[in-house]
Amino acid sequence: SDGDTLSIVIKWAAKEYPIDNVPLTNTVQDLKNAIHVKTNVLPARQKLLNLRFKGKAPSDDQCLSSLRILIDKSTRSQATIINGIFTTFVGLKNGTKIMMM
Repeated sequence: SDGDTLSIVIKWAAKEYPIDNVPLTNTVQDLKNAIHVKTNVLPARQKLLNLRFKGKAPSDDQCLSSLRILIDKSTRSQATIINGIFTTFVGLKNGTKIMMM
């Protein structure tokens, strides 16, 4: 439904920033604006490492509901990269961790 919202956690500079009530109808740009409010990092400077659309980094106008998170299958962790390789994709859900640099 269009009313679905998520709570997402942004991992940046060794800290976690929860962002609650994010509508799945939002775009990546909307998410970056929300991240800016929490972290003071300008949207243009944000690099969301594990967010993907069809295997690639999403454009800013991409809808969040169509995105996937890359996960390291060996640890089932959304926050761990082993050798920089992720092996599986999952949809965004409550508590999803998005890594930013």
